[in-house]
Amino acid sequence: VHELGEITFDDYGVRVGCSVPLVDMREAFLKKAHELQKDKATAHKARVLVAYAEQLRWFAGHQIRNVATLGGNIVTASPISDMNPLHMASGSVIRLAKFVTRDEQAPALEFRDKGMAEGFFVGYRKTDVLPGEVAHSLY
Repeated sequence: VHELGEITFDDYGVRVGCSVPLVDMREAFLKKAHELQKDKATAHKARVLVAYAEQLRWFAGHQIRNVATLGGNIVTASPISDMNPLHMASGSVIRLAKFVTRDEQAPALEFRDKGMAEGFFVGYRKTDVLPGEVAHSLY
């Protein structure tokens, strides 16, 4: 699924596909933050991107960041994750996806958005990912 590996920016934020390697996420965030900081009208939008990039700088080793993905980091619900507090503090919303079949039609993709600070983490190493759902993206 192509969208799982994409990073797309709009006027309100960024959507990061859950299969994006963390090293790619850091590079894209630094590049966009640099662009935003050039203009006083948009410089404030760079703050969250810089916070993520700085946190990712210290996240594991370079070899791990090359293969570790955003979605994998989120759904493992590690209690020592340095990324999950950033997701919650920035108001991020995770998009979960699953295939559903209705009335003998071809399966359709259905999405469910859940605020990271709104009950996504329901306990120690437990999330609100329902059976059949996969992490699609974070906005």
